[in-house]
Amino acid sequence: SVKLESAARTQTRFSRQIGGSRVSLPPWRLPRALKMFGVCNMILDMLCGTIQVPKALVIRNVRLGLLLRILQVGALVWNIYSIFVLQGWTIVSVPMPHSLEVWTSPAAPSSSQPAYCTTPFFYQYSSSYTFNMTRCLDIPDGEKVSKLGTNLFVATSIQDQYITRRTGAAVCANLSTQCALAGGAYKSGSPCECSEDVQGFVSRPEDVRVHLNHGYMVNWPAGEKNRGVDKSQAQVKGSLGERWADIVGESGQMKTIVQGPGGKRCKVGADTDGGAKDEWQKKDVASDGMRVTIRELLACAGETLDDAAPSLASGLEDEKGQVRPRVAGMGINLDFSYHNKEDSAHTYGFDGVVCVLTVTADPRWNSATAMAYSSVPDLRTGAGEYRSRKAYGVSFTFHQKGSFAKFDIQALITLIVNSLVILALPSAIVQFIALNLLGTLSEVYKRAQAQTLSIARQFSGLTARMLAGAAAFQTVSDSKDHLKYDVIKERLRTAFNKPLTDGTLDEAEFKELCDNVLRDLDSGDTDNVTLDEFMQAYASEECVEPKHMVKFFDANRSRSPLEILFNPGISRRKAADLQKVRPEPSAEP
Repeated sequence: SVKLESAARTQTRFSRQIGGSRVSLPPWRLPRALKMFGVCNMILDMLCGTIQVPKALVIRNVRLGLLLRILQVGALVWNIYSIFVLQGWTIVSVPMPHSLEVWTSPAAPSSSQPAYCTTPFFYQYSSSYTFNMTRCLDIPDGEKVSKLGTNLFVATSIQDQYITRRTGAAVCANLSTQCALAGGAYKSGSPCECSEDVQGFVSRPEDVRVHLNHGYMVNWPAGEKNRGVDKSQAQVKGSLGERWADIVGESGQMKTIVQGPGGKRCKVGADTDGGAKDEWQKKDVASDGMRVTIRELLACAGETLDDAAPSLASGLEDEKGQVRPRVAGMGINLDFSYHNKEDSAHTYGFDGVVCVLTVTADPRWNSATAMAYSSVPDLRTGAGEYRSRKAYGVSFTFHQKGSFAKFDIQALITLIVNSLVILALPSAIVQFIALNLLGTLSEVYKRAQAQTLSIARQFSGLTARMLAGAAAFQTVSDSKDHLKYDVIKERLRTAFNKPLTDGTLDEAEFKELCDNVLRDLDSGDTDNVTLDEFMQAYASEECVEPKHMVKFFDANRSRSPLEILFNPGISRRKAADLQKVRPEPSAEP
């Protein structure tokens, strides 16, 4: 069934009572002294004598009913998802980066020599650019790593060019000899120049240790703020300028969970106290941060520096060999995602904030250049000595995101309102389809659902029904102007013969039924029902009652300007006009 609702009014009338007990006399035989309560009953009836309940049109159509149920199930599923998964009663704020600290320390000493330091490597990107690595260069730890703010670069291979420029014939002759012995390229002129190219790998760059401390800052719409760092207690600040206050206990601490690209956890920090672990808490990072090696981060991301990297190939005809990330470079991405306990993504059984650190890596052409001067070139003569370096290596990028949730009364109210609206949508959709898109069916449904009110048609219909009612009154009454109680009782006994016969109604109940009916019919307390009272009851459920019809055609009644303005077009014809239409019959034969 499909219900189409409209407003209707159900009236509840109060019984006449004295001192809380029902009067023993029949209701229409109340003493005249009780009429003093009439005004009170009228006021009470106006204030709380009526209630409004919805009136529904039930359409029996299995297909429409099935569509309605399907839509209702969908709306219910969406509401359940919004409540229990999206937690619609909360407001969500995205944390911002706060107190990110990055630094490095040298690799642990080792007596072994990596294989790539003794195995020649050749790769030709093009005819004019080649990598010919035969050894590892002895690079100081301070030159292996370059850092600017949180931007970190660790060199894995180096191409150096040493340039020496001199002036004077004797000096240039000596430079030419030294350049030949070093295997460099000499260029005569003023100044003369010797250039020497040096290529090689950096020994054990993946064993460089990276130290991390990280944190978050959350700004709530009402002005409240939260901040936290993995090495200390989180803090909260109210919206009225209060000081920062520590959040005590576990709820004020942070847990960092390390995982790879597929969400698989990674244990890192093998040379720290407690060994490698995939969960880091305040006690683990308080003194030295989260200390991990580049090798561990690459393993977590599923990458190494020595695997072939076809995506970095030049694709040129003169390309030779296979490029590797140790030559070209690598990018390591660290994504910090913060979630508080109230957030739906927090499923780790920890009272404090959880940071999920996802490690990914991708091979890339990743280089950095630097200049070092042994002797700053003279701008007048050009003489000088310097080193031009192009290094390829591993760089780090840091991204911070996440979500913090908090209960909010406005969000709860919005969730309730939205849920109610969504639950009402299926009925509205099916109602629109039933009333507008089903052709002839829609015409029938719409006529049953919406009553077209025309004053003129109501008058004509009321007139016809009043004529039928008057004829019915004359039929059942033994008098022209009233109907006695005994007659009504006998007529009702005939109408309720079946429930009286099968015992559904006994005589006492039937008598109470008759008393209640007569109480409403006999509004004048005359012990019988007059024609006027009968006609009022006969037309009681009509939109237009006889009194309305009388008032409408009462020429002496004053009318408001708005009633005159919005008159639906029914004119009260003058007697002369009516005489022209229907002349009165002559009294003479």
